[in-house]
Amino acid sequence: MSDDRGRFEIAARDLQTTVRYAGASGDYNPLHYDQAAAERAGFARVLVHGGWLAAHCEYLLAPLADYRSMSVRFERPVMIGESLSLDWSRDDLGVEGVLSGDGVRRVTARLDHEPPVYDRPNDWEQVIDPYPWVIEEGALRLFVEAVAGNRWAEVKLPLSFMLNSGRWSPAKGSIVQALGFSYDRMLHGTTQTDVFGALPQQGDSFTVSTAYANRTAKPHREGGTMRFADIVSEIADESGEPRIRITNRFIERPKRG
Repeated sequence: MSDDRGRFEIAARDLQTTVRYAGASGDYNPLHYDQAAAERAGFARVLVHGGWLAAHCEYLLAPLADYRSMSVRFERPVMIGESLSLDWSRDDLGVEGVLSGDGVRRVTARLDHEPPVYDRPNDWEQVIDPYPWVIEEGALRLFVEAVAGNRWAEVKLPLSFMLNSGRWSPAKGSIVQALGFSYDRMLHGTTQTDVFGALPQQGDSFTVSTAYANRTAKPHREGGTMRFADIVSEIADESGEPRIRITNRFIERPKRG
């Protein structure tokens, strides 16, 4: 097999491991632990967190590239109990992995050397006042162990951990639900995480600003309206310089029936 491509086999997730990640990440969407909620949304079983899928892809791909940017596209949900595999390939810009579940393409993750150029869109709207966030060892340890088992010493600080900044937001209620999106009809479309300058380290102190952007809507082919929106977190260091930008794209499906 070429040194520029390969495959990782990943054990199927179960309810226990999914609930463990919910506690470590702060993502308590009932689709990830409540069978009845999953069935109401049209799924046969509880869904695996998109955040866990992204983080585990990063954990597996990280030794293959020196990277400052991570992009993840969620193509189809993954349910607990599905067998998973990650096929990866490497090029001059970084490494890409395609995660499949039960033989169907589910997630594409890419780690690149340099972040892309980003311009704030015209509909940029700050959600809450900026708030402080410290990369604390206990929170980081829980996250890494939920993603990579007990292999704490083998894992550098993952970019996917940066998503946890929202867990410490002083906002009352869910920032996603404040968009007006319904949890039982909401999907995570993409995540883009970019680092400018040195990679973040345990103990670093930041200030986080969160905004809504790129809100659009379009008719669904089977009726109703699909809505789209980005939630953007800009994370600055103690000097006020931006160090990290995280853009999460969310999709709300039309009501069923």
